[in-house]
Amino acid sequence: MPRGAPWVDSATAAQRLGAAGPLNGKAAVDLMEHDNAEQGAKGWPIPIEAIADAAFVHDRDYRIIGANTAYLERARCRANQALGHYYWEVFPIREGPLPGCEASMQAQAAGFAEGDVPQQARCDRIVDGSDILQSRAYPVVDEAGRYSCSLHILEDVTEREEVRKALRERDWQYHQLLAKTAEGIVIVDGDGRILYANAAAGTFLGQEPQELVGAWFGQAIPREVPQQVELFAPGIGVRTVEMGAQPIDWEGLNAWVINLHDVTNRESLRLLFQDRLARTLDALPPWAPVALVVIDVNDFRTINDSFGHVAGDAVLKQLGQRLSHVRVPAELSAAAQVSRLGGDEFAVVLPRLRSLGDAAEVARRFLEVTEAPFRVQGHEVRIHLRVGVSSYPEPAGSAAQLVQQADTAMYQARQEGVSLRFFSEELTADARERLELGSQLRQAIDEDALELHFQLQTELASGRWIGAEALLRWAHPERGWVSPAQFVPVAERVGLIGELGRWVLRRACEQARIWRDAGLAFGRVGVNVSAPQLIAGGLVQDVDYALAQAGVPPEVLALEITESVLMEQDRHVVAQLEALRARGVQIALDDFGTGYSSLSYLRGLPVDQLKIDRSFVQGLPSDQTQIKINRAIIDLGLSLGYSVLAEGIETREQQEVLLREGCPLGQGFYFARPEPAAQVTPRLCG
Repeated sequence: MPRGAPWVDSATAAQRLGAAGPLNGKAAVDLMEHDNAEQGAKGWPIPIEAIADAAFVHDRDYRIIGANTAYLERARCRANQALGHYYWEVFPIREGPLPGCEASMQAQAAGFAEGDVPQQARCDRIVDGSDILQSRAYPVVDEAGRYSCSLHILEDVTEREEVRKALRERDWQYHQLLAKTAEGIVIVDGDGRILYANAAAGTFLGQEPQELVGAWFGQAIPREVPQQVELFAPGIGVRTVEMGAQPIDWEGLNAWVINLHDVTNRESLRLLFQDRLARTLDALPPWAPVALVVIDVNDFRTINDSFGHVAGDAVLKQLGQRLSHVRVPAELSAAAQVSRLGGDEFAVVLPRLRSLGDAAEVARRFLEVTEAPFRVQGHEVRIHLRVGVSSYPEPAGSAAQLVQQADTAMYQARQEGVSLRFFSEELTADARERLELGSQLRQAIDEDALELHFQLQTELASGRWIGAEALLRWAHPERGWVSPAQFVPVAERVGLIGELGRWVLRRACEQARIWRDAGLAFGRVGVNVSAPQLIAGGLVQDVDYALAQAGVPPEVLALEITESVLMEQDRHVVAQLEALRARGVQIALDDFGTGYSSLSYLRGLPVDQLKIDRSFVQGLPSDQTQIKINRAIIDLGLSLGYSVLAEGIETREQQEVLLREGCPLGQGFYFARPEPAAQVTPRLCG
């Protein structure tokens, strides 16, 4: 560049050059040969040499009439080798003008014919080895406003393109992370129109993610606090989903990112609550104590039994509203945060306590919300609460401990029959026992130290074996035989019930394969399914996997569920059972007669068999009331097309009464006790 010529950016150069008079070849040569002062004296406001990027000027015939040193260096030639030549013979080497330049020239020609020359720049992309250039062609007009020539500025954008590539790669990685996370992510504009949805969101909303883009979200955006809604998806059923939203800038738009958490089952709700509690504790100063209040509805099942699940859920919603409106002492300086923990349990966080006396005062106010009755289907219903309280940072040192301790206090209140209990160290003995047992149970699962025993089922009239119920057993190395009544609740509390259920399914199907390969007629193997397994939503996949691993058809398997499970999450559970039944898996309603036992809820359910609870068999043959109950259950089941099996048969007389009342199938010690498979096999052979 000539000495003293100031560098200017490309846009400024183009703007100022475009205001000048027409360029010609002699003037262009002068621009390259004289310094800035001399050029200024000739009336040129911007020397082309002052442009930092490669630049050249061509006439209406595309011939170069001026170029700066940067351009000549890029073209690797002298000025006399460039001037007068078509620019594509010099640089960039190609077979004709750049597309954007040609379009610009055509626009100039059309504008000139109409007396109006367009002056906007046209862009082209040029690759020069490892460099990437952006060519911008600016039209230059004379004093009369007529087209004179074009200025091309070739800006090196290699670094910018590398940054853009890196950003695109990062965006792709973020997209992959969003796409694969189990949490539903939906991004909507201010009007609720979906801009993005990941795969999990598509599952929640029952559509492919790409089909959701452009559609309306269909739910109010929770702009202030998270909200729980019920979403229905075909093949999955109803899920309870917690939605939270945060404002974001999405590609220049004011938008909202909505997180969808599946909180259908109690375990996921608790994990979500514990995570948020931990963040709340981290955000508070260490001098601000926090109390956690866990609230349980005493004997809530009675409401479900009397009025049904829908009515029970309505009561819980009313209770949640009442708890949310409880006034806390003004000194706490923050509102109580009420959350649903699943089922009939709630949790309330009380931040910035002065003392436990504050927590006691608020807990008593929570108890007072049930003094007024609740309205259910035109009836007044009264409920009673059990409340447990603990505090942070003493005695709880973390969010997990705070939840555990408040839970322990609430369960103690339930056992003692009192309304309110504060946590104390004495209450942790049972909790530690459960924790230790849970740890040992996990180890037993990992080491395959559990066992399945099988109790055969029979056709009462012929004595033919028609099935075998798989019953889980645990021979603890120190405790001896641990009852399922003891370790199954622990599995539910420590989050092992899903893994435990999958273990039982796999082993039961493997034993069915062994008996099947041996040519033994065993009917079906029955497996008990817990409420958390069904509510979690993965039972269909678990069954498919167990059957496939064992290599047996669905017709060898029966799943036994309790009545209460069907009413806890009816639509969601029924959808899973229908899918399993369609595959050929038998569905048996276990312990029938102890729960709802009504014709209205039985009609249309995906059930194949009713199992009469043993409590209705124990009094036979002398108890006339039990005879009538059994007769009613048998008639009901058979009239609906179900098979009926009586549990707990221990004597020949009980068998005879049940046969006389029309019961076709039975199970109990009179026929066979639960035994390991090795002892059951000879019975099947006989």
